[in-house]
Formats: sequence, C-alpha cells, structure tokens
Amino acid sequence: MISANTQVKLLLTCRFGGRNENDAKPFSVNEYAYFAVWLWQQKLKPGDLLDRNSIEQALDKWNEPATHERAQQAIKLHGLKKTIENISAERIEQLLARGLSLSLALEKWNAAGVWILDREAPEYPPQFKKHLKHQSPAVLFGVGNKELLHIKGVGFVGSRSVEPEDTKATENYVTQITQLGYQVISGGAQGVDETAMLAALTSENTAVGILSGDLLKFSTSGKWRSHIRDGNLALLSISEPEARFTPVAAMNRNKFIYMLSEACVVVRSDERGGTWSGATEDLKKGWAPLLVSAHKTPNYAGNSQLIEGIKGQALRAHEVNFDNLHDVLAKDSKSVPLQASTEHEAEEEPSALSGDKQLGLGFDDG
Repeated sequence: MISANTQVKLLLTCRFGGRNENDAKPFSVNEYAYFAVWLWQQKLKPGDLLDRNSIEQALDKWNEPATHERAQQAIKLHGLKKTIENISAERIEQLLARGLSLSLALEKWNAAGVWILDREAPEYPPQFKKHLKHQSPAVLFGVGNKELLHIKGVGFVGSRSVEPEDTKATENYVTQITQLGYQVISGGAQGVDETAMLAALTSENTAVGILSGDLLKFSTSGKWRSHIRDGNLALLSISEPEARFTPVAAMNRNKFIYMLSEACVVVRSDERGGTWSGATEDLKKGWAPLLVSAHKTPNYAGNSQLIEGIKGQALRAHEVNFDNLHDVLAKDSKSVPLQASTEHEAEEEPSALSGDKQLGLGFDDG
C-alpha cells in the first residue's frame, strides 16, 4: 500500500498505459521540482491534493502571482518562468483525475513485484538528493532486493559492441572489485554493462542495474529472474515500469550509475555516444572517480582521450589496468566512503534538498 503523498507524485509525473494526444502531459523533472517547493511553501503536502477542498484552495493560490515569489527565490532552474507558465490549474486537475488508471497500473506493477520509492522513503538513495537537489526523481521504480541500493559498489560502463578482449577485461575487473567487497553497478545494456553484471552474479556476488526503460521486460527475463529471486540483484528505473527504451532516457540514466558508485570503470568508449557523454559529464560534475581501462594496445580513441583529459580543461580520468585497479580502489575505498543514510529526510523542504554539501568524490563541480 503506497502513501497518499506517493500516489499524488505518481499522478503528477507518470504515464499509465498507452498515450493519448488529448491526455495531459505529466510533469517534467523541472516542473515537479518547482511545484513541490511551491506546495511546501503553502504548507501543503502532495497527499493533501487528494482532498477536493484542499485542491480547490491550492489551485486558487496557484493562480495568485504573489504566492510564487518565495518559490522562485528558493529554486534556481533554467527557464523557470516558462516552467511555471506550463503548469496550468487545468493540467493539474486533469493529472490528478487519473485515479482509476493509477489503480490499474499499481495492480499490474504489484503483481510483477515492482516496488516504488519516493524521496521520503528511507531506501531512496541519498546520493541522488545530494547531487541533484530539487531535480532528484520524485519517484523511483524497482524490482528485487532494494537493500542493495545502500551497499557500496563500483560502476561499469562501456560500449554495446564488445570484442573478446573487452569481455575478458570486464570480467577481470569485476573479480578484483568483488574481492575488495564492492558490488557491480551498471546499466543492464548489452555489451559491457551486461557482462559486468553477469560476471558478478554468476560468482554469487550482487549487482544493481539502473535501467533506461523496460523494467517489466527486464525483470521477467530468464537472464535476471533467478538472481532477483535469490536476492542478489536489484533493478532500478527512473521511468515508470512499462516505459520503453529511448536514446534520451539512456543518456539521462547514465548519471545515476555514477552517483550510486564509489568509482566508475569505463571499459570501452568512443569519442562520442552515450558512454563518452556520461564519462565527460562525470568529470565535470565530480559524481565519482572516473577509472578508464587501458587493457587494449593501442587503446580505444575515447579511452585515450579521457585519460589525456578533456581539451581545454584540467579534467582527466585515472588510467587503470589489470595490475593497478585493485590498488586504486583499495586507496579510494579509504578516501571515498559510502555516504548512504537511511535517515528520514524532509520531502520538499528547500533547506533539506538544497542546503546539503556535494559528495566529496575527488573532482571540482565545473
């Protein structure tokens, strides 16, 4: 049974079933970020909007420009004026009126073993809130052992196209990180991601797969189902369980792999594409130490460029190979402690979401 607060967050941010061009569009990340802060400043919780009188009062206030002054000062988002204009009272009402669709979706998701975490849940990864502040996902969906979200792990990213030596390198690195007590965190895609996760799971270690879509499809696959049943795997998605894979979603997913990881190993990267984009963004944001493989001679162009550093910026990755990965992680495991907490944090209070310091993971924000 989910809380009233979670129900409203789902109604405002998710799609249920097929798309209809006449349906109200669910809130974007920025739209919900602003609305949640505004709601808190009106001394309302999301769940209050399930009450008819409360929603009428809230919508009356929403149409009063004066009620937005403090919220606009509290949250700094690009294009904030346009964001506010896009949230009409009519749109809010239409989204909240989808109770039947939500009930049917919840019944289906529950039967498939899907769990839902909102930002109030103690299992919600605190790294997301620390790094993304107001823009952390309002809700997360998952299948499997959610306790794994709070076990330290090393991320693995790389191309979907892999050669035998890439597979061997990935498996070698996984062996080393599991010996140090880390689990694998990856994206579940074919290639490096899948290889890393299966290498950990088949050796009776644990893994977290952060998906860009198709949570229900992944969770029922024979490749993963036994590991879910044994409690060794958690699949996590920032999109609703039936959302399809899209390149945009995959690009957006990458940062969550880095945020949840103590360090992240790039096994194979081109000089463009999802792996490259995620790695260069991590260098700039400092989510996790970036470790780039040098298992191939000559090295892949993307790998070499990441090691040499982003042009014009003093940002470069650590070079790792079969001989030094263990030493790099052993050192980092002392200097980069897991900063997970199960403390219950205030859901939308600006001071709770925007006042925290960034995780100290070794790079400047940039």
